[in-house]
Amino acid sequence: MIGVAEVVIPGFWKLLPSNLRLVLTRLIVRLQTRAVRTIPRSDVDVYVFSPGAKKYFPDAHTGELREPGMYPPSSLVTTCRNEGAHIEAFLDAIRNQSVPPAEIVICDGGSDDDTMDRAQAWYARAMQEGGLPFEFRLIAAEPISIAAGRNRAAENAGHPILLFTDVGATLDKHWVARILEPFVAKPETEVSMGWYKARAKSAFSKALSSYLMPALRSIDPGTFLPSGRSLALRREVFWSVGGYPEHLSFAGEDSLFDFYLKFAAKQWAFVPEALAYWDCPVSVTAWGKTLIGYAKGDAEGGVLFWDYYLKLLTFGMKFSIDLLIAAFSLFLGIIIPWNFLVYVALLCFSLGLLRLFTFARGYAPQQRGTPLMTSLAALGLMLGSQLIGFIRGLRSFEEVEHRRILGGSAGHVICFTPRAFSGKLNDGESEILRALIDDLWYLTVVSEESPYTAEGDMRFIHPRMEVYQRSHFDPLDWTAKHEPYLMDYEREIRFLDFSEDSFSRELLSRLLVSGAERLRPFSAEE
Repeated sequence: MIGVAEVVIPGFWKLLPSNLRLVLTRLIVRLQTRAVRTIPRSDVDVYVFSPGAKKYFPDAHTGELREPGMYPPSSLVTTCRNEGAHIEAFLDAIRNQSVPPAEIVICDGGSDDDTMDRAQAWYARAMQEGGLPFEFRLIAAEPISIAAGRNRAAENAGHPILLFTDVGATLDKHWVARILEPFVAKPETEVSMGWYKARAKSAFSKALSSYLMPALRSIDPGTFLPSGRSLALRREVFWSVGGYPEHLSFAGEDSLFDFYLKFAAKQWAFVPEALAYWDCPVSVTAWGKTLIGYAKGDAEGGVLFWDYYLKLLTFGMKFSIDLLIAAFSLFLGIIIPWNFLVYVALLCFSLGLLRLFTFARGYAPQQRGTPLMTSLAALGLMLGSQLIGFIRGLRSFEEVEHRRILGGSAGHVICFTPRAFSGKLNDGESEILRALIDDLWYLTVVSEESPYTAEGDMRFIHPRMEVYQRSHFDPLDWTAKHEPYLMDYEREIRFLDFSEDSFSRELLSRLLVSGAERLRPFSAEE
């Protein structure tokens, strides 16, 4: 962005007051620093069932389809809202699995169509036709988010392994067997990631879905973030990160949950042939609504937002400036007979198109033969919808953060520690912090070490936790952010000081002066 100001419009940048340029530069550098957030890498075992998949993952383990009794009991949990058109086909696909789950738990998140009636009617017919190979539970709830619906379903599940998918998806006949294979082949497996493909009914939807979904050949299993459409994990790992993050407004929970999961789970598996097929939206309006919801959720979660959308915003600024310069030059070329202005306009416009195609190159449609104009129209809808969702997510971010912090219903604990808390350490400090999280405390951890570690960004370990490097910790900023909670006299505010040095005591005294006078001593025995 600084390059845009200094290269494209150098005169404008130089006309700005030096103080304003300094403030803008600091802001841009801060945003670019936040964008440098790598996905934590996990050790992942890959399982394939056919030679075709082996060519993408030559070191993969060879899985096999076993007898149903050889698989651990599992609960397929999902949520839905207004899925009357799909619920029966979805349940049929589960019933026809080569290895059915032990139970299905569906939480209806406030449907106002006939979803519940159709599901109950399907169950009644199935029982009349000879019964089901699994238990069936249908839970009715008020209108809730996707994350909350998945969590309600998981709370009512009765088996140690949870299978997640979407009612709007169609599952391959062997989906359950394949996604459970890692738990049989390697019992210590904690997370098994499946794969998903889009099914589109038009060239426009095919182009748009291929922009959104990466090709299997480009997947790095170590950094892959699984979709809730095709995922299996152990119950204790799921709840160790609080389930899917419910503080988001509606969507975007998958990516944020995956970041939390990266720190909680050690044994991962990827099964590319555990396939769930996603039926894409049909109309442009439905596509726009879906894309806006996804982008808003990413912005609210704050994980993938800064990596992708900051680049999107930078590109948008560059391309928009190119178009403005081109339009102005063409206008001058019309009223002033200077041929060189026309050349300048064409040059600027060509540069803008070059940027567009360079940007789009990373989203090359996987479907060959898609008309160029269809692909560009799909790309334009995607970028425009994501920009709208991005802005909406920024506007609701403060409210979302409020809900996240209130997720620590027991109160606040401020902890000064010499080491970054990774959630995987077995020392006494980490055990205390883990116990506080499990007891629904909200933690502010101020560490001597940077939160950016080789394992990943420690600020995304758990939704009820925030991490600062103490050399960059400003008690005034922290107090301003948490003032609504500090002023709540029914909320417990406590502190821990594992550093016990002059710097941590100074920070604590500044917190006390800054208005956090309700901080009280806290001992591990409590």
